[in-house]
Amino acid sequence: MANTALAEARRQAGLSQRDLAREIRRVGWLAGDANGCTREMVHRWENGTVRLPQAHYLRLLENVLGTPAGNLGFDADLRYGMNRTDVLEQAGLDVPFTLPDPAESYGPMSGVWLSTYSYVSSGRAAGFTSHHYVVLLQAGARVMVRSVPRSASSLSMALTANGTVVTGTWTERTRSDGYYRGATYVGALQLLEAGPGKLNGRWIGFGKDSEINDGPWSLELTDSRLSPEAVSRWDLAVS
Repeated sequence: MANTALAEARRQAGLSQRDLAREIRRVGWLAGDANGCTREMVHRWENGTVRLPQAHYLRLLENVLGTPAGNLGFDADLRYGMNRTDVLEQAGLDVPFTLPDPAESYGPMSGVWLSTYSYVSSGRAAGFTSHHYVVLLQAGARVMVRSVPRSASSLSMALTANGTVVTGTWTERTRSDGYYRGATYVGALQLLEAGPGKLNGRWIGFGKDSEINDGPWSLELTDSRLSPEAVSRWDLAVS
């Protein structure tokens, strides 16, 4: 069922779906709630494909539109557990990759980086290393990271930079034809600046059998340019 209340509140505010997504991103950055809201997400909220956004998106909708969630066609008493669909939407991994705003909108850490982390597969009793080219977008202290479209698996991070320390959360959707068969995993991450264009740290998260794991993670700057051309150049799958 379409959410006509949300659509009407948006129109009353003089916003297109794209404008509302942009405002949610902007207010989120300012409030310390980095997010990758897109027009496609707003469209799904309005057409009823997604009945209730994640709690942080509800708060931002209330802030931007100036009315409680109950007046926006959502049942504020509903509660989410942790499920794949919700996690992917919160991380922005369920929509096509785009640069949310023009390149000049972002801070000095922004660019294309090579992400590398190591982990032990309990099911295979062996260690592995995974690489992704990722686009890092900085706005003030908030840092949003998304893997390039051709990555074998999809990776997202929501981070906060404080001096030489960068900390936050990560989400990865694995390959549908790989060992983990498209499973989605989440965890926490802390990195330290190890020199110009280099961040080293560790991750923590849960494994295939819900055990808690951890391991090293690093990010290395590959290209400081932030443009469609630069992103296209590094839109590569790496092992």
